[in-house]
Amino acid sequence: MKPLGKIILFGFLIWLSIFIGAMFIFKLHESDRVFFETLISVISTIIVVLFTVLYFKKTQTNFLKEGIRIGIIWMFVNLIIDIPMFSFGPMKVPLWDYFKDIGFMYISIPVITTTIGYLLNNKLNK
Repeated sequence: MKPLGKIILFGFLIWLSIFIGAMFIFKLHESDRVFFETLISVISTIIVVLFTVLYFKKTQTNFLKEGIRIGIIWMFVNLIIDIPMFSFGPMKVPLWDYFKDIGFMYISIPVITTTIGYLLNNKLNK
């Protein structure tokens, strides 16, 4: 089990990377919302896979357990950063609208990390 600080740092870096990616394509938000949402999903998936690979490079055992753990923590780190910014910040989006637009995308984080952890566990146990 790795230190919680590193896991939280990776969660923040995931959020930051997605945020920076969104800034580069934000003009699409108004002109082609569907394309914007698709690109954000692709960016998010690439970033989460990258950080999952980085995390697991030095992990020796308990891949499935670690995949579940980091996925849940990273999802909550992203939500904890996002919700105040979108609820009280410049966007002022109602909470349910936030989840419909962005928040549910973060469920993909534990899905990705758990799947990679599961695959690594199976590879190790063969």
